[in-house]
Amino acid sequence: MKQAQHRTHGLSEANLSLAASTNTSLRGLTYAVALATLTAALTGCGGSGPLVPPAHVTVSFSAPTPVSMPANSVVYGISPNGHMVGSAFGGSSLLYWDTPTSTPVMLNQGGLTGFVTYGVNDAGIVVGSATQNGHHVPVAWANSTSAPTVLALPAGETDGIAFSINASGQIAGDTNANANIRGLVWDTMADAPTVLAGPSGGSPLGQDVARISDDGHIYGFNGSANLMWSSATANSQALAVPPGTDYSFATNLGYALNPGTGEVGGAAHLGSAYNAFMWNQPGFGVTNLPSAAGFGGNTSLVAVGKTHLYLGYAIGSTNTPVAWTSKTTPFVDLNTLIPANSGWVLDSVMHMTDNGYVIGTGVSGGSVGYYVMHLNP
Repeated sequence: MKQAQHRTHGLSEANLSLAASTNTSLRGLTYAVALATLTAALTGCGGSGPLVPPAHVTVSFSAPTPVSMPANSVVYGISPNGHMVGSAFGGSSLLYWDTPTSTPVMLNQGGLTGFVTYGVNDAGIVVGSATQNGHHVPVAWANSTSAPTVLALPAGETDGIAFSINASGQIAGDTNANANIRGLVWDTMADAPTVLAGPSGGSPLGQDVARISDDGHIYGFNGSANLMWSSATANSQALAVPPGTDYSFATNLGYALNPGTGEVGGAAHLGSAYNAFMWNQPGFGVTNLPSAAGFGGNTSLVAVGKTHLYLGYAIGSTNTPVAWTSKTTPFVDLNTLIPANSGWVLDSVMHMTDNGYVIGTGVSGGSVGYYVMHLNP
């Protein structure tokens, strides 16, 4: 039986991905392990203060402010317009934020247990998984006050997970039949799922789904390649591997996807390092995002803004959240793009909304926490 899979969209994904095997999905991390890893990564963060960004960089952000949340909370997903979902108190309570600056409310658990909330769309529909009669089942909430609905599974199957939802309400996830994963798409939370096809002439078994974009493209992986389906009825197609790389592991990051623009990327293994890259539409050409001069560490991409601002990590002697202001300009430290007297040292970046909000983690006043800041006009 497939175990509950905890995505790490609300955590320091680049830090966690390099700590895990590149052949193992990060969705197997438990809440406790993920939170402990995050805390360890952030403990002792400091620095001598923000540096000055290069002269060509004109992007800047407002001063970060704390995200309102109970203790021991995690943000797992965010919609393009800023609805957020997560959990609190070791995962025993589910959280929903109407905006990144609002106070969260508790989602109705409807008598089920073992929840994880993975995704939310602009309409406020939330998707995730729960435990029912000893099985992990896909669930969805129509809104922040409704009881969860258990989504239908293919005949004879008892376990599944819903990971992602797009603007039209299509839900992407997968099921586990006799240890063989198959990708699923529900057109609405009331519909039976469509089992995603394999490659032309091939088997659909072993295909895991990560994300679905607003135009209906679905992204996933099969253990040896990153995959794309152009629709729920199309065959899977293997995405290109960046030239000179051994493999790419955007799957382990859950994909950096802007649902509206369809831009998607991640990180690829380049010799002894990892490098952030973007797949060009519809997903086959590759653009490697450039590193800063003299930087010899790893980079990865975790968020793509509607304004074509790319956010991720530079992982060297320290882990630094960074921004690419285009696909061709070197990254800059995200700490250089906030006011110098903000009192924050940013350690991670996880999400960027279409209206310019950025969510991540950092240290302020000696305390670790989530921040929210806004892209300046």
